[in-house]
Amino acid sequence: MIAQQIQPYLPVEIWSRVLHHVDDDYTLWVICRQVSQTFRAEAEHEFVLKRLSTLDISWLARGRAQHQDRLLYYHCRVLSIQFQNLIEDSARAQFSAQFQFNFHHDDIPIDDHEWIHCDCCKDIVVGLMAFRDLDFEERSGERYHASQTATLGSYCNEAELPGLMVDTVRKTFAFDWKAFLNDFFRITTYVETRNQVKDRVRDRAEQSLNNLRHPPNCGDDTSSVSLFEYWCKWPDTFEEEDDDRCTEAYFRRMQSVRNKAGFPLDLANITEKTRKYQRLRFSGRRVCRNHALFDELS
Repeated sequence: MIAQQIQPYLPVEIWSRVLHHVDDDYTLWVICRQVSQTFRAEAEHEFVLKRLSTLDISWLARGRAQHQDRLLYYHCRVLSIQFQNLIEDSARAQFSAQFQFNFHHDDIPIDDHEWIHCDCCKDIVVGLMAFRDLDFEERSGERYHASQTATLGSYCNEAELPGLMVDTVRKTFAFDWKAFLNDFFRITTYVETRNQVKDRVRDRAEQSLNNLRHPPNCGDDTSSVSLFEYWCKWPDTFEEEDDDRCTEAYFRRMQSVRNKAGFPLDLANITEKTRKYQRLRFSGRRVCRNHALFDELS
């Protein structure tokens, strides 16, 4: 009889502690979760315990909407979110937030009590916060303008909030957090696959800054001055070449969403204005990320 080799076994508690030390959110969510069912469960558990509380999402929107016989104007902000707990068998993550909504018609403000109980106003709020991919062309149009910024660790993006529920009275909202994170990291996956990089963004930033601290040749004053200028401009320039690929990934995602919904999108028909606007959004988020990395690593 051939003796079978016994495979080494580690209890789940050990794997949990191992994954706790994976400090890069992208690595934990996208890579570690693919290893096995145990890794998937423990990585998700780690996100609930430690990572969702660091998620920050902010919205800003202004525009107008027709309601019955009057035209409503609004200016909305949502910020300072705080993770509370999981609800609905852990399917949704619930957050509290500061809601700053101003509605008016004919220059007459609508007080908080009225708009909170106005179905049209609540529909506007939910529609803005959901940030649906299908609405991407309208967000920078004449009727309204809306932007969202989601930040998690060293990563900054915008992403739809699937299954969104908003309680305007309690000032809470909840959404499918797993689907959100899958969407949140999708553009990062696209860009890093095209760039064929394996190092996490924090490591790349640290290496880039170390190269500035200890350049191979820095002999004359001119090179010292240019080096100092580059150091000052580092947050603006680090990985700026990724802006175009992020924009490309974004519109490919929009195309996929629209095609699945039965509203085909021809990438050739996207206006230059729309492309420049979206690229500017990615550039702004990259610079914000770089400033945070610069402060952390300097």
